[in-house]
Amino acid sequence: MKRDTHIAFSVGLVLLFGGLINADSTALGVAVAVTVLVNVFVDMVGHERRGGYVTRSAWSHSIAFVSIVSLALTALLCYALGLGGWQPYMLSLLGGLSHLVLDALTPAGVAPFWPFSSRRLRGPIRYDDRVANVSLQLLGVLMVIAGLLHYAR
Repeated sequence: MKRDTHIAFSVGLVLLFGGLINADSTALGVAVAVTVLVNVFVDMVGHERRGGYVTRSAWSHSIAFVSIVSLALTALLCYALGLGGWQPYMLSLLGGLSHLVLDALTPAGVAPFWPFSSRRLRGPIRYDDRVANVSLQLLGVLMVIAGLLHYAR
């Protein structure tokens, strides 16, 4: 999927689940920041040119890589802010891993269990499918609204 789709969907997911677990605003802010950074970083380092095509590298689009990057960035921000607790870690991890879920919907797929398996999970939706991208972005916006409504009550 497109980068904007990844960001809209993952931020929505983080805010929705943050609302459901009553995460405090600092934990939520850390998780949203990490989620955006991870989505950008995974695509920045994870696309390779092969035979004239751009493909996703197995290592960068794996549960192991996304988890390490998400948790390390969260730990760094939590340390800098003096923030404790499990909430920012869980929410950042959720936001980062959603990148893999969306990319698994595409024919190129992802190898989530790399380095233990190179088997790719694939779907039928092209990464640049306008309807799919806009639909997932709108779902992300709806999740943002639902998450924020929780905090408004």
